[in-house]
Amino acid sequence: MKPLMNSPLFNGVEEAEAMAVFQGITPRVADYNKRDIIAHAGDIHQTVDVVLEGVVYTVMLNAAGKMMMMHKIGAGGLLAPAFVILNAPLQVSIQASTPVRLLRLSESDFRTMLSRNTVVMTNFIKILSHLVVTLTHKVNVLSMKTAKGKVADHILKLMREQHSQVVHLSSSRQELADGFGIQKFSLIRALNEMVDDGAISVNHREVTILNTAKLMKY
Repeated sequence: MKPLMNSPLFNGVEEAEAMAVFQGITPRVADYNKRDIIAHAGDIHQTVDVVLEGVVYTVMLNAAGKMMMMHKIGAGGLLAPAFVILNAPLQVSIQASTPVRLLRLSESDFRTMLSRNTVVMTNFIKILSHLVVTLTHKVNVLSMKTAKGKVADHILKLMREQHSQVVHLSSSRQELADGFGIQKFSLIRALNEMVDDGAISVNHREVTILNTAKLMKY
C-alpha cells in the first residue's frame, strides 16, 4: 500500500481510507523490462495502470515518421486513464524506459474505487485536467516553435518549476530530443547556439540561465 500512497490519486487520503477503497478489489501486478512495449497505439487498453516502480514514456509517430515522446510518467502516475474510461483506442504507445512494475485495475474496479471516496474522485479529475493542460501546451510548442524555441521553452518551464536560474535536466539529450520531436544533433546545436548568444551556460545536465529575456525571444 505504501507505494500507492505516493500517487497523486491518493493525495489527502489516509492509509486506512485507501485500504477501505480497495476492500473486495484484487488488483494484479505486472512487471516489464526496459524498452518493453506495454501497449501499442490503436489498442483498447482494458485496465487502469498505476506505476509502482520505474519510468514509462508515452510515444507517438510524428508526420515525419519519427518516434516522439509525449509524456514521461514516474512512480505513482497513471497510464492513459482517460482512454480506459472511454474504452477508446490509445492514441499513443506506452513503453517502459526502465524496469517497471505496474498495479493493474480493471475498469469496473477502478470505477468502484472512485465511487467509494470523493477525495480519490476529485484527485482523478485533477489528474485528467493536468494531463489536458500539459498535452495542450506540448502540442502548441511542437507545432509553433523552432527547435531552439522548443528547447528555450523547456528551460523556462524548468526555471519556473525549480524556482532557480540554475536548472537540472532530468532527461538525457536523446530523451529531450525525442520529446521535442527533433534529432539529437538539432538539440545539441540549439543548446550551443544559446550558449554562444549568452542566454545560457551548460555543464552536463545543469543549465544556468544567464539572460531570461533572450530565452523568451527564441
